[in-house]
Amino acid sequence: MFYREGTEEFRKSLDDLPRDHREQVLKELEEIAEKWEHGVHLPGGIVGDSVRCHKFSIRGVRYRLFLKVCTLPQDNLEHCVCVPIRIFPRKERKYEEFLQKIKSKGYDLTKDTINQILNWIPSQTREIESNLPDCPEDLERFLGELGKMMPYKFLSDTIIVYESEQFCDWVDSQDDTFLDVLHNSIYELIEKVSKGEVSSTPATAAQQCTVNVGQRKEAFWYRVQETNQIKRLLLATSASECEGIAEIEGRGTLRAYPSYILYDPPLWKDIARGRVLSLPLSEEEQSKMEDIIIRRNLPVFISGRAGSGKSTMLYYLFANYWYQLKDYRSRIIFLTYTETLRKNAERQIKCIIERMSRETNIEHFDAAGVWTLGDFLIDIIKKERSKPTGEILKR
Repeated sequence: MFYREGTEEFRKSLDDLPRDHREQVLKELEEIAEKWEHGVHLPGGIVGDSVRCHKFSIRGVRYRLFLKVCTLPQDNLEHCVCVPIRIFPRKERKYEEFLQKIKSKGYDLTKDTINQILNWIPSQTREIESNLPDCPEDLERFLGELGKMMPYKFLSDTIIVYESEQFCDWVDSQDDTFLDVLHNSIYELIEKVSKGEVSSTPATAAQQCTVNVGQRKEAFWYRVQETNQIKRLLLATSASECEGIAEIEGRGTLRAYPSYILYDPPLWKDIARGRVLSLPLSEEEQSKMEDIIIRRNLPVFISGRAGSGKSTMLYYLFANYWYQLKDYRSRIIFLTYTETLRKNAERQIKCIIERMSRETNIEHFDAAGVWTLGDFLIDIIKKERSKPTGEILKR
């Protein structure tokens, strides 16, 4: 929005100009306002505190027009408003004084000006007519179903596996046969923890688990902790190391992953080999998931450094929508960039869905909605080409 009236200072400085110059200034101002309201950047350079100085000439006289951009809240909306605040002939001494003041102290609109703008804003907002069709009944039903969705309590999973650095080094030195047996041992531990057969009380000491592969015997140590109904299964190569990471609640571990990963042995093995990293959701990520699923604060832009959990959040979101919106599964898609990323997403989502359905009816994810962007666009083109020419033209 462009508040053409400007501040009281602007109106007074405008009145001080010769009449013919004043008319030219108003024309210049109108051109700036129209461009601003159509998304064109304001002219001039920024001199400080969201204030721009626009330079132009009228019949050989150089002028400096100061414009202030501010954001004003009203009726749960924020309005970006541009306000003319002062105009000077370039040679005026007051121009230099005003410029220095802006650079050093900025410029604040008076309360009276702000109130005038807030009273003016409603007259500028209007309903936009649209020739779009009414919302289809199917879409209305979908939005209704979306409003009933709830995130599953195990979006971060109820059991998180934490592995110490020495444990990760030990695992990395093992062959595939040993890893298969180790996977089964950890899986059995998870089952016991889930059933409450392993104590999580602080007084419980670390316990040993033996891994037998033929004539070979090796062992690792474990301990269970619980905070806010989330259990941590700590894995280490010695009792002292296990107790050490227990004292700092798993924060000293090298790797962590939700227990559902163990439902896919090849995926767990990839994690053990360091080829894939799958982290549980943090409290911040869980909170953001609730914002998206329950409060439907959409659209949402998730940013972060590599490995910060962006993709993991998308896996959980897609799995949650796919699992609950049964009538719309063919319309829910997950797009990624490469085939490697697509396969990884497919495997992770499959694990999450199997974990979700484990307590009710077992669901099998067919990965039909997981695409690379390139394949998805090619599929659209193929479908369009297969249609009769008349139907394509009509669309």
